[in-house]
Amino acid sequence: MPARLRSVPPAGAVPLGGATARATRLREMLLFAGVGVVNTAVDLLAFTLLVTFTPVPPLAANTLSYSLGALNSYLLNGRLTFRSRQVRLASLSRVLRFVAVNLACLAVSLASLAVLSGFMPLLAAKLGSVVATFAFGYVLNSLVVYGSRPEG
Repeated sequence: MPARLRSVPPAGAVPLGGATARATRLREMLLFAGVGVVNTAVDLLAFTLLVTFTPVPPLAANTLSYSLGALNSYLLNGRLTFRSRQVRLASLSRVLRFVAVNLACLAVSLASLAVLSGFMPLLAAKLGSVVATFAFGYVLNSLVVYGSRPEG
């Protein structure tokens, strides 16, 4: 294709093919997993404190603890994982997409916790719900929340 007809991707866009795109996606997935470890620690600590020291029922405790982890996720993933996409965290549109994605992830988390706690200890069920939510959360965050299109 002649040089004058080639389109140039916007700054921060992640190309769809090639070794560079694969390396970028792998880097993002690893950072997402690292941030996920921190989010999980926040979530598990809050969940454990709530169910151990308060009368809050497990599903309500899960909603509160998940929300704390989600806030941490928004900030760290925006600043670390998807920084090459030059995202603007204060964008109302991005915040609303993040809330929608995390409501979907919370639904997966709650459903898996409810099912798993029926036949295993509560903390093990909570860890199982984290695993069930990881891949779902990465795909939705990557595409919907921190997509490569620039926002003003």
